[in-house]
Order: sequence, then structure tokens, then C-alpha cells
Amino acid sequence: MIQRFGQLTLHTKPKQFGLGRRLYTGHLDQQKYWLKAQLLHADPTSSTGFFNELSFYRNLNTTAQFILPMQIIEIGKINSESIIPQVLVVPHADYFLKEQVSGLSLSQIKDKIEKMLDVLALLHQTGYMHGDLKPEHFVMYQQQLHLIDFEHSQQISSDYQQGIQDQQSIQATPRYMAPELFHGECKSIQSDLYALGIILYEWLSQQRLEAQTYQQWAVLHCQQLQIQPNHQLESFVALLDGLLQKRKISRFSDIEQVKNALHSIE
Repeated sequence: MIQRFGQLTLHTKPKQFGLGRRLYTGHLDQQKYWLKAQLLHADPTSSTGFFNELSFYRNLNTTAQFILPMQIIEIGKINSESIIPQVLVVPHADYFLKEQVSGLSLSQIKDKIEKMLDVLALLHQTGYMHGDLKPEHFVMYQQQLHLIDFEHSQQISSDYQQGIQDQQSIQATPRYMAPELFHGECKSIQSDLYALGIILYEWLSQQRLEAQTYQQWAVLHCQQLQIQPNHQLESFVALLDGLLQKRKISRFSDIEQVKNALHSIE
């Protein structure tokens, strides 16, 4: 089966490569595909994330509108490397936030944000949270928005809502981590919303937050982060403020509240 994708090109980032992750591109019937694999006996955390994503897709109805068409193929080796004998295959999709916000009208910006809210709502309605949202996880395929990379996805349960943690529950990217996660609390719908707030803040402001270490990210999110309004952000201050409240109790609690704030922008 793997030979049908032609010559595979490796695209794994150096850090992930060292943890045993292998990410390839290949082509089949003039369509570009991504193939995600994990080495056998590699880093336990990376392997756990890989298995978690496979489990997410297997547990979910694969006709769900927010996921790309996917398949899991059985194979034991790629390029002579022994891998976990399942490979996740998805078609290539385009980055959703590639357009500069300065070139969009207020209506177009609101439309893009609403699409992101809709696709995240679909995920939450299945009983899952993403757990590691980043800008590159929102992609367009066949004129429809999708989410990708569910290695840290978790079911929304009463345990998580009550803040009962396990080790996996705080695995996330520090740039987008909600303040409560730095204090060891479990992920929730609201930690997904905080991550979305950071994504939107950086996109709307066209500025990247700066920190070098995990400790610096913790200080930034838990103490220092302040929305700095400019002409591009002015209309969205209330929306961002509701998404980026440091205390979870003060933050928007669900997508519906975020949509209400978005719809009030004129």
C-alpha cells in the first residue's frame, strides 16, 4: 500500500524526529497526502500522543464534518525503519489563516472567526476537546474548514470539569496554554477557548508573543498578558477579553458565548 504514494519526502521537525515521529508527504492520483508514523520503542510521550490520535479517529464517526478524510494503513516499516504498525494518512489541506488581516474587511474577518468557532463547536459537540490548538490546526480542504492533529484530544467528562488531572491532561504547547494549565489543572472547553484567543490575538495584531522558556510562558499567561489595542484589534477587544481571562471562572464558558460577542461587533 505504501508504495502507491510514490517517493516519500520527510518533513519531521528536528525535535519531533528525535522523539521518533516520522511525517512524510507523498502523492497518489495527483493528490498530495501526509503520512504520520511513529518509531517502535521511541519516546513514550510521543508514542502515547500518536496512539491517542489513532484512538480519537477510531472512536469518532469518520464522517464528522470537522475532520479530514483519513485512513489508517497497516505497515511495519518505512525506509527501513521499524514503526508502530499503523500509519495515519490524510490529504494535504491549506492553512486557513494565511491571509493578512490588514487585507480583509471587518465582515471578512468576522466570517473567518465564525468558521473557526463553528468547527470547534462541532468538535466539542462530539464530546471531545482538542487540547492543543494552534493556528496551523485550522485548515481548508475542498472549500470547508477542518481541524487536524488530535494527539492531545480528550473526552469532555465530569472528571475534567471538576479539575481532576492526570499526567496527559497538561500536555500542550506553552504559547497557547491557559493559565490554569500551568497550575496543574486539567484541560477543559475553556482551555480550548483560551488557546483560540491567543491564536486570534496574534492573527489580528500580526504580532507574536515572545517568551523563551516554559517558566517565561507561565509568567506571561498567568500574570503579564494584556491586550494592547491597535486599529486592527479595536473592534475585537471585548471578544478577546472574554477569551483570554486569566481566571477560568471569568472566561467565556462555551462557543455560544463567544459567538454572541462576535455578533455584537459592528
